[in-house]
Amino acid sequence: MKKVIIILIINFLCLHFSFGQYDYCEEQEPLVMFDIYTPMGSVVKTHLVVCEQFVWVSKKIDSLYLVEFPDTEQIILYHGVSSTEMFNCHGYAWLRVEQGIDRWIGYYDNTDTDIYMADSSYIQVPFETYPGKVFWPKENDHSAITTDQPGWLISKWGAGPLVRHRWNDHPYKEGNAGVKFYVKNCSFVIKDTVITADRNITSCGDISIKNVTISNGVTVNIRAQDSIVLKPGFNAFASVTMTAGSQMQVTPSPGYYSLPDSYNVNAHPLLEELEIKSIENTLENTGINFSVFPNPNNGNFSVEITGKISPYTVEIFNNSGKLLDYVNSKDEVVYINRPDLSAGIYYVKLTMNKKTAVKKVIIQ
Repeated sequence: MKKVIIILIINFLCLHFSFGQYDYCEEQEPLVMFDIYTPMGSVVKTHLVVCEQFVWVSKKIDSLYLVEFPDTEQIILYHGVSSTEMFNCHGYAWLRVEQGIDRWIGYYDNTDTDIYMADSSYIQVPFETYPGKVFWPKENDHSAITTDQPGWLISKWGAGPLVRHRWNDHPYKEGNAGVKFYVKNCSFVIKDTVITADRNITSCGDISIKNVTISNGVTVNIRAQDSIVLKPGFNAFASVTMTAGSQMQVTPSPGYYSLPDSYNVNAHPLLEELEIKSIENTLENTGINFSVFPNPNNGNFSVEITGKISPYTVEIFNNSGKLLDYVNSKDEVVYINRPDLSAGIYYVKLTMNKKTAVKKVIIQ
């Protein structure tokens, strides 16, 4: 009963004695925001609180909680106090700790937090792990982070303080029986999907991408602490930036790019930026076809065009998208003589009547 009375008093103080950008905070609804993403790139619905309670109110709330939980340690946040309305338990555990942003998650709907687990950004483990997250069942609706001291957690208590506390020393302990533990998924696969909205995808390990299409007009940033492996079926109609480790970047240009083979970004550790040429196959279904013979070859090969031929251009690119050579012609066959090219994968691009097609060439 005592705990219930304390919580009721705290709610009364937060509601009736607040201030900030506005004179009466209780009349200002928090702003609904959709600019936060999980590590897998899913949108998280958050709420931005536009005003803060009086400092003396925060001090009073801090004091009330210390009386009820004397063995806890309150972490000072703003203006020498711990209590704040700027973020809640979920906002602290899943967002502030990871990105340093103050928001509420689950302001009206306690399922807003579920996206972090549902999209595999975090995976469930059977026991307390550091670093990791602790998630209470919906009856209690609470989140915390683990610490380097087993049995001790840090969690934000609603609009109250940010507290370092023992496992059972908090207002939500009635629900400990159903608590779940999560750790960040550091190596994951993105596959068999179409990305139709801007996304920021991050990993503390490896990222493997297979059969993924990125729609036109979408900006996608992919960052991995270790490596990014692109597998067949990666199709980008938009601007994509990939960063692996501390040096490597891969940036397909706006347009279309389809990766025919596995490609490990970390295979080129000496490069800081790698521009992959984006090529859209718009000659398809026009009756124009072309082939490369022989393939593989030693740098000397022919390009044969069939169909109703108009003046065209043949361009040769290396695997990083750099233009190495080109030929303008209107003949059925053009000959490429480049024995100086090193062994590796190259691309032959045909452009005719403002339409294009591309073939992979292997030089041995």
